[in-house]
Amino acid sequence: MVKAGTTSSDNGSITLDSDIEMGKYEVTQAEFAAVMGFNPSYFSGGNKPVEMVTWYDAVMYCNKLSEAEGLAKYYNITNITYYGTDGASNINAATVTENSNANGYRLPTETEWEYAARGGKDGNNTTYAGSDNIDEVAWYYDNSGGQTYPVGEKQANELGIYDMSGSVIEWTNTPSGSARIRRGGSWSSSGKTCEVDYGVCSSPNSWGSVLGFRLTKTN
Repeated sequence: MVKAGTTSSDNGSITLDSDIEMGKYEVTQAEFAAVMGFNPSYFSGGNKPVEMVTWYDAVMYCNKLSEAEGLAKYYNITNITYYGTDGASNINAATVTENSNANGYRLPTETEWEYAARGGKDGNNTTYAGSDNIDEVAWYYDNSGGQTYPVGEKQANELGIYDMSGSVIEWTNTPSGSARIRRGGSWSSSGKTCEVDYGVCSSPNSWGSVLGFRLTKTN
């Protein structure tokens, strides 16, 4: 985790009102499996980003990791149903509310994500997270060879955060109706969809080999 935000500082049109820490890397398959007990990923590799995760899987991981580290859980998660029958598979549905004062791990809001991707208050406002040259910072359609790679192999941005453009699209905490916004582009994305200001939304029970996540916590 690296410090990504400073109270009331701003970068262009992005203003952040709280101090946050952002994951230096996307959550890896080894990290996810150690906490959740299974690895859903299509592209196997312990240090590759976990993918094939629903939004519900991501917030459950946040809670379980918080509990393991003695932190207050950020999410209240009830009424859980799984795609499988043994509880060791993707979560299909759940009721999720937030404990906004908790110090545990959570997903970043869309604003927090973009602020960090732009390099924080001293960022250079580049097209991609850390550069105007996408090949320096991102695995995407033109250079990925149709697969994911271990985290942190490309150049970091100004905050020392890796893979915020390309690699896997990252779930955020921000809703859009009943859906959740996701940011960052993936190994199969065009250059346009890897730009730091580009976002789309998906149902929280969506999953695929392009979908992963990154941790955040409030200081």
